[in-house]
Amino acid sequence: MTTPPIAEPFSGVWKVANATLPNGRVAYDGSITIAEQTDAYTLQWDISAGRYVGVGLRVQDDTSDHLLVACGEHFAGLGVGMFVPDEEHGGYTARWTSAELAGAVGGGRLVPYEDTKGLDG
Repeated sequence: MTTPPIAEPFSGVWKVANATLPNGRVAYDGSITIAEQTDAYTLQWDISAGRYVGVGLRVQDDTSDHLLVACGEHFAGLGVGMFVPDEEHGGYTARWTSAELAGAVGGGRLVPYEDTKGLDG
């Protein structure tokens, strides 16, 4: 029996409990603010390493719930996309957004095209 995912587990202000570099040294501390914006998310890092912004897409199914995030120093040009296997039709479905879209999410579908991958949408 699986537990249904929580309706909205990401929004809020989160304290950075642990952030390390690959060598194990402490990277930064501070907080991250996550806000739902239509069908996407905006993020703001206020950390000892500086201030950063991000945009995210929620990846959710019966067994998991994740937030796929892209981040940078400025919102301009910042975007994120994801490809999810389409078991019914083959290929992948695509979801994407950018900071300039103010929470709107675009879509598409990746399908085989003459022995290569191509985008339909």
